[in-house]
Amino acid sequence: QEHLPEPPVSPVSNTLLSTSSSSTYGDSNSQTSSKDKISPPTPSANRLSISYASGNRRMVIDAEVVEKMEIYRSEGRIEVKIKLQQNSDNTMQGILVEGLSEVTKSYVPLPFQGKNKLDDSDPTLPPFATESTSTTVVLIAHLDIKRPLSEPRWVRTGDIQDWLRSMFGRMFWVAGDAAEGWEKKIVVVDPDPPPTIWTVLDGWAQNSPVGVSTERQRFLKTHLSETENILEILLRLVRGERATAFFSAPTISAPSVSGPLLSALSQNTAHGSQQTHVSLAVLAMFQMSIEYATKALGEGGKKEVNERIGEIIRCLPSHLIYKSLDGIFKEWRVEKKGR
Repeated sequence: QEHLPEPPVSPVSNTLLSTSSSSTYGDSNSQTSSKDKISPPTPSANRLSISYASGNRRMVIDAEVVEKMEIYRSEGRIEVKIKLQQNSDNTMQGILVEGLSEVTKSYVPLPFQGKNKLDDSDPTLPPFATESTSTTVVLIAHLDIKRPLSEPRWVRTGDIQDWLRSMFGRMFWVAGDAAEGWEKKIVVVDPDPPPTIWTVLDGWAQNSPVGVSTERQRFLKTHLSETENILEILLRLVRGERATAFFSAPTISAPSVSGPLLSALSQNTAHGSQQTHVSLAVLAMFQMSIEYATKALGEGGKKEVNERIGEIIRCLPSHLIYKSLDGIFKEWRVEKKGR
């Protein structure tokens, strides 16, 4: 079973009320028998906790009654869709309201029954009373966007499954009972856009120690505007450190290559003189992908292949991408000065 992690509920919240004179609620002079007292429900281990009223109140909501939770980051708003069902004793099924004890400094259950909307005796108790057997309400929480808390990674990316998998490892599964779990209920409405190859390239331009920032930005806008030059990041790693313009490794000659490799070499690529037989094979596969995608889908197919190539390169370890970019940039700068 999957659990939504949260600060632990106080021990009092998981036990029945004491019936002695030191009970959390009762008057010390009360002689009420234990059978007249209402025992608070034990909250599920799989729950959602919401602190409010300056931290003096906490609502614990079992996952079973939560239908959906939507997070609106830009607006600082969280909407929780809850299924309300009233028990025979007027308590709400799966919902527990706690108050912060000034004595113990921990949360203790409040004697909370379903409250009518017209009842304003305690504004910190939610008006969850309902005349029907069950109904659905939307609980809206407004966050302080002027003084925001730091966002967890899963909130920024919207990847709920990745977060749960990282938290619980083997306890997490996608099929079966997990289909009714949190990963099917929590939705980040406006996550950050997914990273692209240009996210990595911009990071390199900001952080690389080679050259100056303005030069690196110009390099991105001019030289790396062509997908084949972005592919050179991978080809350089395929060739290895020795097959670059700064090493005297012998270049391959046209008579030593044939077929698709010769075709790849003959298309006047910007780094053609540095290619090896292996890197030419990779380049030939790229050109073949472009050819077939264009035949099938036109320019849209070509664009999709270029995006996929960028995604493949983006997933390489950052230090390898940066190392390759540093080398390409150095060669580009030397070439520019030589003109």
